[in-house]
Amino acid sequence: DLDELCIKSDILSLHLPYNESTHHIINEKNLNLMKKGSYIVNISRGGLVDETALLAALKSGHLAGAALDCFEQEPYEGELRNLETVQITAHMGSYARETRDLMEQEASQLLVNALHEKKLLK
Repeated sequence: DLDELCIKSDILSLHLPYNESTHHIINEKNLNLMKKGSYIVNISRGGLVDETALLAALKSGHLAGAALDCFEQEPYEGELRNLETVQITAHMGSYARETRDLMEQEASQLLVNALHEKKLLK
């Protein structure tokens, strides 16, 4: 379960969609369960992490750092960007050539499927 994952992880990396059930899935409780000196990575969607709780966990030294590619409100103007323990990218997670090639292939297949009235890819 999520609590156990937080307790045992040195690095917690989020790779999930954002929806009503995942809003602030990582909150003050989860962050406090994480090991002192652990890290969190969010390259999925803004809104998964309670940024206020994350800021507090980082400023207190409970978490050693964070790597963030997305925020709940963008462009992000908050205090996390001023912390040396936080690495921020600007939605660059999909900029690898291989990822872009795969996105192009999937988009092409969606078009072919739609033209032939086949099921769309998930």
